[in-house]
Amino acid sequence: MAIVNFAFTPARLDEIVGVAFPENVASWRVLEKAGMRYVGTVRYHSIDGLKKYVADRRTRAPPTTKCH
Repeated sequence: MAIVNFAFTPARLDEIVGVAFPENVASWRVLEKAGMRYVGTVRYHSIDGLKKYVADRRTRAPPTTKCH
């Protein structure tokens, strides 16, 4: 996805993280399609059980769909 590409190219970030509620399948599918990988559940802002996805410059998977 464009934002992930931006993070690694012009912004030169080493890692980006995304979280989603487990029941929000659409949100975590977007993270997966953007090339992010699931790493487990986390607590974020006092909310337990969020699904955590990470993309880093070294191990990033290519996106599974083309975005325009």
